Amino acid sequence: MIDDNWEQLIKECEGLYGGLYKDRDGAFHRFFGLVHTDEDYYYGMTRLSGGMRLLSCVASFETHDFVLVEK
Repeated sequence: MIDDNWEQLIKECEGLYGGLYKDRDGAFHRFFGLVHTDEDYYYGMTRLSGGMRLLSCVASFETHDFVLVEK
C-alpha cells in the first residue's frame, strides 16, 4: 500500500523530472524520478558520464550539494 508520504513526494517532484543538476564535484546529473524501497524513498539521479546516485528524500537536492542547472 502506498502511503501519504509517497503521494506527497510524487506531487512535490512533478516539475523536477528531467532537471539537470550539478554536484559538488562538477558532475552533471538528470533527475529521473523517485525510487521506493522497503526501507526508504530516494531521489534517483542519472550521472551523464555514467552511473546513478540515490539521494535520501529526507533532505533536499541542495542539502546533498546538487544545484539546479536547467529544468
